[in-house]
Amino acid sequence: MNKRPEIISKLAMFLMDKEPLIYLFIINTDFIAEENFLKKFGGFAAVSFEKKRVKFTYDPMILEKYNANQIFFVLLHEAFHIFKKHLETYKDFKCNPIMLNIAMDMVINNEIANMNVSYNLKPELIKGVAEIPDEYRHENQALGKEAFTTKRIYSWLMKKAQEKYEDLKKQMMKEGSYVHINGTDKYGRIDKVRGNEYSVDQMSKDEMFDDLKKKIDHKNQGTFKKDELTPVVFGKDAFHGEGVEDQTIINPHEKAEEKDENNVEVEIFTRKLVQKAKEMEAKLPQTAGNEIGGLTKLIEKLLEPKVNWKKVLNRHLNLFFSRNASKKETKKSFITYPWNPKSRYGILCKHHIETICKLQSYIILAIDTSGSIFGSPEELEIFFSEIEAMAKWLNFTKSGSVLTLQWDTAIAEPLTEYKHKDWLKYNSGKKLIRGGGGTTPQVVFQYFDKIFQKKGEHFLVKEKDVNFMVDDKKKLPFLIFLTDGQFFGKLKQKELGIYKDCPSNILFFTRTKECLYKDANAIVYE
Repeated sequence: MNKRPEIISKLAMFLMDKEPLIYLFIINTDFIAEENFLKKFGGFAAVSFEKKRVKFTYDPMILEKYNANQIFFVLLHEAFHIFKKHLETYKDFKCNPIMLNIAMDMVINNEIANMNVSYNLKPELIKGVAEIPDEYRHENQALGKEAFTTKRIYSWLMKKAQEKYEDLKKQMMKEGSYVHINGTDKYGRIDKVRGNEYSVDQMSKDEMFDDLKKKIDHKNQGTFKKDELTPVVFGKDAFHGEGVEDQTIINPHEKAEEKDENNVEVEIFTRKLVQKAKEMEAKLPQTAGNEIGGLTKLIEKLLEPKVNWKKVLNRHLNLFFSRNASKKETKKSFITYPWNPKSRYGILCKHHIETICKLQSYIILAIDTSGSIFGSPEELEIFFSEIEAMAKWLNFTKSGSVLTLQWDTAIAEPLTEYKHKDWLKYNSGKKLIRGGGGTTPQVVFQYFDKIFQKKGEHFLVKEKDVNFMVDDKKKLPFLIFLTDGQFFGKLKQKELGIYKDCPSNILFFTRTKECLYKDANAIVYE
C-alpha cells in the first residue's frame, strides 16, 4: 500500500521552508512498506523510478527502531541515489555490481556525514552502513576531495576484495562450510571435496539459517567447480558490514548485467524538482545564520552538463586529419596527349599532372607521470580504448602511428610508438617505472625543439625507433596532453616552441584549465 509514513510527512512539513528540494522529493515519492526487506535485500530501503514518480521501498522496522535524525539519513541517502543518477548503468564501466553499489553508498554517506545544517535536524548515520575505510583515507589523503569519487573508491575496494576473496576462499572451501552458488539464488553446504570438485547439499537462504542450528539432509546434491561457488561469511566477519545477518564474500569477478533503463526521465525529474525548489527558496525569508536550500545548490552543481570527451576528442582528431592528412603535388603522367606541343613533332614527352597525395599522420600522447591522472584503472582503460582504436586504424591503413611521451619535471621516457595494450604499463595514470613529483609541461616543448630537426621546409624526427618527417611546420603531429593540470606555473603560449605556429594541434585532456594559456583547446574531465 502506497501510504506515506506519518514521520515522513512530518519531516516533509518541517523541511518545506528549509530544504524545499527534499520536501518536493517526498511529495513526489510513493512509499512502499515491505516486511523483512532488510533481511531479503541487505539494506534499509531502495528506490526505483516508474511513471514519473519515485518508488521508495523500505523496511517498516526502521520506523520503530530509529529516531528522526536516522530516518532523515535513510531518506537523504535514497534521494541522493536518484539525484546522482545512480540508477543508470555504467555503460563504459564494466563493473562488479555489488562493489559498485558499496562505493556509491560510501560516497553518499560521506557527503551526508559532512553536511552542515542550520536547523534542528541533522542526518545521523546508522551503525553498520557503508563508510569510507580509514585505511583508504590514509592512503589517499594527498588527493584531498578528489579521493572521494565512486570510481576511485570502487577500484580500491576491488583490489582489497580480490585479496580477501582469494585468501578466504582457500580457508573456507572445506567440508561443512556454506556457499552461495554463483549466478543463482541458491545456497548450500559442502559435504565432500574431491580435488577441484565440491559436492554441495543445495538449499534456500532461509533453509541455510535453519541448517546452522540443526544440519539436515536436503537431498538436493549438486557437484560444482571451485569457481562456481562463493563462500558465505556470517556476522562480523563480513567484508563491508551492512547490518544484515549474513554476508557473502564479494566475488570481484562478477559483472553487472546490461540493463535498458530510461535514465533521461530520471534527469528530467530531478531538473524539474531543482527548478521548483529554487522558485520556492526565492520566496522564503532569509535570516542570519540560517541557510536555505543547501542541498539544492549541491544537486544543481551535479546537474551541470558534463563534457562528452569522446565526441570532443574525435572532433579534434577529425579536424586534424582533414587539415593535415593530404596535400597537392605534381607528378609525371604515364601517357601523352595530341595537344602536348612536343607530341606534334613525334617527340613523346611525359607531362606533369596535379594529384592529391596522402601524408603520414602522427598523434603524440604526452602523459603526465607526476601523479594519479585517473581515479581508477577502469577509467584509464576507457580512455585508452579510444587511443587503441586510433592506433589500430592508423596501423591498418599504414597512414601513421600513435606515439607516447612520458614527462613530469623532465622527460621520463622519450617518444615511443604505442603498441597494443601499452596502457597496462600505467597504474591509475601513473607510470610504474618513472615519475618525479612535479609538473612542468614546458619540458615537452623544449624536448620537441631539440628533436624536430629543420630540413628546409620540413622537420625530420629521429628518436629511438621513431623516425618520420613532417611536411609543413604548421602541420605538426596532433599533441594530446594527458594531465591533471596542476602545473608548477602557468603555461604561456609563447612557451609552445615549434608548436607556436599551430596551437590548434594541441589538446589538453585535464582536470583543470587554471594553469593553461588563454584559448587553449582542452577537455576537462572528472
